Amino acid sequence: MHFQTFLDANGREVSAGVPLPLPPTEEAARLVTVRAAAIRDRYGVPFLLENTAYYLPDLPADPEIGDEFGLMDRIEALSGCRRLLDLHNLYCNALNFGFAPKSALTRIPLDRVLEIHIAGGSWCEGFYMDGHNGRVPGPVWELLELALSRAPGIAGVVFEILEEYVRRLGPDGIARELERACTVWRRHHPVRRAAT
Repeated sequence: MHFQTFLDANGREVSAGVPLPLPPTEEAARLVTVRAAAIRDRYGVPFLLENTAYYLPDLPADPEIGDEFGLMDRIEALSGCRRLLDLHNLYCNALNFGFAPKSALTRIPLDRVLEIHIAGGSWCEGFYMDGHNGRVPGPVWELLELALSRAPGIAGVVFEILEEYVRRLGPDGIARELERACTVWRRHHPVRRAAT
């Protein structure tokens, strides 16, 4: 994944994530569908479509699609692809555009989710950014608990952090995030021991 960077008011480089969303239109859905189907056909495995963090309000939208959730649903319906649910991206969008992330999670067909991503971010220029630059916020842990309790096909959870921020969090901090993710995972996907 490519992350765009910019300089803040103090001249520091800031990772902005991937801030350019597709508009929720039929044209955008069909564009992605063709490409997703080509990847699926070429490699013979499901293509996972990730929800993005975005920072542009008021994109043009087709009424029958409506919003980012409708766009993802439409692409999945047309292409047969599955979903990579990035909970931190969902959280960023909720903070930046004023919706309840837990309510939004109920709009996502969790039976189509195969992988979940969690990460940390930070505020910059009035937006909460998906910077992959720190600890996972408490509300994202809550979203993970909810998602894992309702999503039967999850194959794994990935903690994302950019290399340049690893030193900031440190080995112990990263280990704590991974241990917490494993604890949440085991609570919803307990290890079954083989009968002897």
